[in-house]
Amino acid sequence: MSVLAEPEVRGIQTPRLHTAPPTFASSAAQEAVELAAAAGLELFPWQQHVLDVGMRERADGQWAAFEVAVNVPRQNGKGGIIEARELAGLFLLGERLIIHSAHEFKTSRVAFERVRSLILGHPDLRKRVKRVLSNTTETSIELITGQKLAFLARSGGSGRGFTGDCNILDEDMILGDDAMGALMPTMSAVPNPQLWYLGSAGIGAPSVQLARLRRRALAAREAGVPDPSLAYMEWSVDPHADECPPGCTDHDSADDPAAWAKANPSLGYLISSEFVRNERASLGTSGIFERERLGVGLYPSDEADTWQVIGEDAWRALADPKSSTDGPYSFAIDATQRGTRRLSPWPARGEVERTWRSSRTSPAWAGWWRRRRPCTRSGGRAAG
Repeated sequence: MSVLAEPEVRGIQTPRLHTAPPTFASSAAQEAVELAAAAGLELFPWQQHVLDVGMRERADGQWAAFEVAVNVPRQNGKGGIIEARELAGLFLLGERLIIHSAHEFKTSRVAFERVRSLILGHPDLRKRVKRVLSNTTETSIELITGQKLAFLARSGGSGRGFTGDCNILDEDMILGDDAMGALMPTMSAVPNPQLWYLGSAGIGAPSVQLARLRRRALAAREAGVPDPSLAYMEWSVDPHADECPPGCTDHDSADDPAAWAKANPSLGYLISSEFVRNERASLGTSGIFERERLGVGLYPSDEADTWQVIGEDAWRALADPKSSTDGPYSFAIDATQRGTRRLSPWPARGEVERTWRSSRTSPAWAGWWRRRRPCTRSGGRAAG
């Protein structure tokens, strides 16, 4: 008896979380896609979409997006985006210096080998190459006309002081203030600079810069106003929270192939549903599957105490987009001696007593004060 194979689920080609500058005149992406194809690199629709958004230009010739961020689970093909952008920078855009950095040099080394293979494998591109260096002091590709693509490791500080027209920051989930502080000032003298961040879901404290970019994208979505200088594209799921009732359909289940497709645009192309199912069974409920395959990250905050008492995901999961109020309202926070907490809203008039509790579970943490204006919550953000 033969068993029919289940139909392959295809990944969704557009990101779940997205913002991009609204003002642009054209995009250089089509030429970049065609050059990549000529070099033997065929891009999926989602990769072409990223290039189209990231390479949009204003009427004055400047990039519409100063910063471009791509947040997608591993093994979906973000490397193809990087390679196409670097080829375009070298051979089409005339960018004098493109800097490709990763947290560790071994990642940059792999990227170097892939781009070198594409260039040297195409006769017309190969004859424009002046030198290819791969030694202990420099890894780069330089053209006869002077354009250069250099590969560095951020962990050793080897890129400090370099001024690139285009800076590719791979493994951006490991990118903090030191690296950004060394890079950003050097770009101020570049006529038309651009930063590309590429990586997967946040991993906590090391994901400082990625968290900032993501907060800007979330703020733009909540406000309904695109970020004026950031193009952010994230493939991920909207996961269930502990507060979700049984049978919740507003959030994504880790066991649902439709959720896999939402977070993995190359599902059915590079990644099979069978592999993801096996991966899910192997990793269980540890949270690793959700982070590595579904894009559910852990993102640090600039404010140390933000979301410490009530988690941001839990708070946002309880938002009701259909609710409204015709007057002020307030919140009450209560806790047992064991530290469990309860938050309840109710309509309020006049003077409101607002109660505050710290994140500590000791019974000595209570403090409170009176205010003569109501405490409010708007736009899906926590009050206070």
